[in-house]
Amino acid sequence: MRKTLALFLTIETVMLLPEIQGHCNDVDKTACGMLLAADSNICQNPCLAQICKETCHACSLDCFFCDSVLHQNECYATVECKPQSELCIATKRLSVDQQYLFSSGCASKEICKTLFSGNSSNTLKHDHTLTVFNGLCCGTDRCNKDPDADKTVSDVVYRSVDDKIHDKVVVRKADNLLEDHCSDFDINSMACTRLYNADPAICQTDCIGRDICPETCGTC
Repeated sequence: MRKTLALFLTIETVMLLPEIQGHCNDVDKTACGMLLAADSNICQNPCLAQICKETCHACSLDCFFCDSVLHQNECYATVECKPQSELCIATKRLSVDQQYLFSSGCASKEICKTLFSGNSSNTLKHDHTLTVFNGLCCGTDRCNKDPDADKTVSDVVYRSVDDKIHDKVVVRKADNLLEDHCSDFDINSMACTRLYNADPAICQTDCIGRDICPETCGTC
């Protein structure tokens, strides 16, 4: 979502320099793909989402980062944003000397929603001065090179997935308190074998040993 805004707001209040985190990979990408094919809702299980981070889109976004540069091609540094809570952002604003300045980085979903949602109407005046800028938030790696690009913000999609995951946590914890649940069969035996070969200790993870791969792990 992109919108032209009139804000008395310096872009530094929007740009966040996140903590640097390590790479985010599936324990076994092929196995995770097999499990997702067997059950399209499997990433709603937060336990499995941590095992299949890339497949379940639970990884940090890799975003371009720069602050108030004159040209977009000067924005080439990158940072990793906080997983699931931040998106890439790119903005273009008009400086007091009538020059366009470009900034990119990470922003929380709340900030993106406030700035660029179709329902936002942020026009703030201070001493008859206005700062006008265009921008976008996006949810794929390095998608924030151009603030004028015609991209779709992934905020709504990411938020609904997060809400479902949080609901699933509550439901599964409640179920586990009521009964000692353990499945009888692997969801996908080949995928389970690949996961076990990649990490033999994976059967100690509750969702794998009891729900996803009980046969391979011999836990039920």
